[in-house]
Amino acid sequence: MAQQDAAHYLQLAEEAAAEIRGPQGATWLDRLDREYDGLQAALGWFVDHRSSEEALRMTSALSGYWQSRRDRMTEGRQWFAKALALPAAEAGRQARAKALRLAGLLAFRQGDAQAARALNEEGLSIWRELDDKGGIATALAELARLALRAGNHDDVSRYAEESLAIQRALERRQDTIAPLHLLAASARMQGDYRRAAQLYAETTVLYRENRNESGIAGEHFNMGYVTLRLGEVQQAAKHFEDSIAFYRARGNHSMVAACLAGLGGVALAQGEPERGARLLGGAEAINRNLGIVLDPDDKVEFERDMTAARERLDKKTFDAAWAAGQAMSLEEAIAYASGD
Repeated sequence: MAQQDAAHYLQLAEEAAAEIRGPQGATWLDRLDREYDGLQAALGWFVDHRSSEEALRMTSALSGYWQSRRDRMTEGRQWFAKALALPAAEAGRQARAKALRLAGLLAFRQGDAQAARALNEEGLSIWRELDDKGGIATALAELARLALRAGNHDDVSRYAEESLAIQRALERRQDTIAPLHLLAASARMQGDYRRAAQLYAETTVLYRENRNESGIAGEHFNMGYVTLRLGEVQQAAKHFEDSIAFYRARGNHSMVAACLAGLGGVALAQGEPERGARLLGGAEAINRNLGIVLDPDDKVEFERDMTAARERLDKKTFDAAWAAGQAMSLEEAIAYASGD
């Protein structure tokens, strides 16, 4: 591959990074699928030629793709490791700090809290050295995310509130989304669904301002659990069903599985524990096969519903329903959830 070809793929990756979150997200994800061999070759060229800043920019640009195509998340982490191992010029410090955060997010998604913490703490150190307030605030939000995984809600509040205050002082409205979202997730985990609803409403407005359809869909999914726990069962079902359609079109199988688990909770609320157990079993199998660890707020919801299903069914019936769910393919699970 020639340098100009590698540069072409870097430009493509950076253009796609913004587009995959918008109205044409599914089209752009499909394009990256088709171009993936070339994108990897370009990454390899930058690494082999020790082009640190370009390698970091490209891995950062592809991080959203790797999160959407979660079966490629391990591959993404490997590319980040190669890019971050290159000697970085002083001028590339910001690119490195950004890459550290995004590499940490991939590690978080796979449940590797130790790696995620190390990456984020190095990034925070760089932002402090650069006296970049916005970067510091972003890194603090990532530490709040790790505290959420550990169930340390005092630290979630401390890091997220500090991040939020900095971003508001800088008048960076869009960058308040992460700390607001994490505060909402923490409220959910602690059973304060009304506060979670208020915070998700704030983040949804911000996502709409930026036409970030991926973000809107994520909060739509989260509101599925909020409305379910507040007794609005039909509304919860609509949230999860609409989210399945969005994530299915974008090939995000892990989030489809999360929505199936949500519909399992809906089935329980509707007095159908056997159906609920089957949907929960199907969701667990999909994510296990993808190597995905549930986000902490979703894990709390999943375990709550699985416990409820076990309590409402005798062991033989639960085990049979769970096994039937585990045996379903993704498409079979979607069809079962929709009643086809």
